[in-house]
Amino acid sequence: MSSSQRVEGSHGFFKQYISRRNSLMDFIIQFERTLSHQRLKELVADHVDAFEVAQCILLMPMNKQMATLYTKTMFQKFEQELIQSTTCFLELKTEDASKVVFNMSERKNWETRVAKSYMSKILTTHRVAAKDLNLLELFASTS
Repeated sequence: MSSSQRVEGSHGFFKQYISRRNSLMDFIIQFERTLSHQRLKELVADHVDAFEVAQCILLMPMNKQMATLYTKTMFQKFEQELIQSTTCFLELKTEDASKVVFNMSERKNWETRVAKSYMSKILTTHRVAAKDLNLLELFASTS
């Protein structure tokens, strides 16, 4: 993270609590309130992650296991990606000693989009032929 990004992030954070019309005393009071409010939000988030198990949308054994391993926030991200991946299908086209070629299709809004994925057996790298299939690129890069 660059220093300008850090400054912009802290500026955005304090902007909701501090204005130009504040005196020095108002600034100090608002600064302390802001920090205590941020600490409270972090403590609540830590408590939720530590003591609450996320509810599974999909009743799959893998999903239940991940709910116990991940924090609640990370599990929710995992589960959304898992739900998105259920619209993707792999079909083996060709395989030889050096590479495997799959047709990857995604069904979304009553449309099927297809992309070819090449996997090198030697380097274990993936390449998706179509650039506009964001979900398929994500799926190919994580498998």
